[in-house]
Amino acid sequence: MSVVRKIIDKIFLRTINVNGKSINLYAATKTIEWERPTEVAQKIADPLEEAIRKTEFNIPEDTVDIIGRETEHSSDADEKNHFTAVCVDGKNNAETKHFYRK
Repeated sequence: MSVVRKIIDKIFLRTINVNGKSINLYAATKTIEWERPTEVAQKIADPLEEAIRKTEFNIPEDTVDIIGRETEHSSDADEKNHFTAVCVDGKNNAETKHFYRK
């Protein structure tokens, strides 16, 4: 199943400029596994943007949207605190990436 299809609903947070390119920033509010209130999803806007700016080399070249799927966390696969986000290009191709604030 596509990572984009796992995200059922999202909210627009803002448009950010990264390396001279405008990218729409969203936060997932519902996936096939969970649902969170809009107010909670909105709270990731600033820290997610900070993480994206610090690890912008992780953004695939043709990305037009970044959807924050998970709040900052660590995992067995990646012990560093990170945000999990989905980068989507203009053809709706998607790739999951980790973005780090530290």
